[in-house]
Amino acid sequence: MTSKKDDPDPFPEESPLNFVPSAYGDVMNRHFGVAKALGFTDAQTVEEFYGFHYNHVATFHCHKQGFGCGLFFRLHDGRVFDVMAGPHDPDPSLYDQTTH
Repeated sequence: MTSKKDDPDPFPEESPLNFVPSAYGDVMNRHFGVAKALGFTDAQTVEEFYGFHYNHVATFHCHKQGFGCGLFFRLHDGRVFDVMAGPHDPDPSLYDQTTH
């Protein structure tokens, strides 16, 4: 007989399917490092480069009509930025939808 301690929790608090918001920070750090290494920015910090902290990101998009594939951060206030800190149109209908 197995004890309760040995029995895996069928609904763990964290699983690969539960998104961790700091993952936005990881992505932002990586792209900031690239921009810095290529000489695209003189910013000293990720927050200075992007103009926001990863906690301000509500979600992300992977496609924008008229732009194509990419990574776009949508902030809680509705603004949208790409991974190189460029602002984009905040209209939600432009993102993550395909046209035929």
